[in-house]
Amino acid sequence: MAAQKNKTQNSKTYAVSNSKESYLQELGEFTRALSHEVNTPLSTIMVLAETVIYEIDNTKVNVDEIKGCCEKIISTIDVITQIMRSAMDVSKNSEREAIAEVPVSKLFDRAKDLVNERLIGKGVKYYLVPFDSDLTLSCRETEIVQVLVNFMKNSVDAIATLPEKWVRVGVEPHKNHMMFYVVDAGTGISDKSKESVFKPFFTSKKQSKGMGLGLTISKAIIEAHAGEIGVDETVGNTRFYFKVPRRTKI
Repeated sequence: MAAQKNKTQNSKTYAVSNSKESYLQELGEFTRALSHEVNTPLSTIMVLAETVIYEIDNTKVNVDEIKGCCEKIISTIDVITQIMRSAMDVSKNSEREAIAEVPVSKLFDRAKDLVNERLIGKGVKYYLVPFDSDLTLSCRETEIVQVLVNFMKNSVDAIATLPEKWVRVGVEPHKNHMMFYVVDAGTGISDKSKESVFKPFFTSKKQSKGMGLGLTISKAIIEAHAGEIGVDETVGNTRFYFKVPRRTKI
């Protein structure tokens, strides 16, 4: 009887130990994933700060360029703040950015600024499909920008080794919603990946390249906007999209 009791206690202790180990491992993965998510905007800040220093050290100081860099630094820091809030609890409305009417052109411009260094560094051509310049969307601006950034970052990384490297982004306005998309030179994703691509910590990249949180956050953001996100299987290339109502009420 005593032996059986000790065996039961040992089993419980082993289970608790495994549970703690699993929790710590998951916590570590989550922390690394968050670190990856803020890496791009932090890199942008670094480049902008170096530009400011160069301009100040240069005898011909360009005040307008310095001011522009500082404004982008402030905007990028705001992106980091919103990423952290979204990652911690994207389903809650508290402390989140207010809904506002935003020019669609501004959404694309901000997203392009945040991935520009990566595009240039990996030799990827960027195309923006023409659209009505008066087009606006009712949304949380920084969150929508982050989804576009996540899509574009994934595209750039996925096609980095291809002989032909390009990313094309665009928007299709409809009566009650808008569909944003990012398509790249890739030939699609596997059926296995399609089932898990929006799940936490799923990634086809090396661990140092990301922990698979970006699309999970993107899905939560779009669903919080009463929208839909997915992979378009009707085209020959890799194409991610999201649809959101033109007038968001959250």
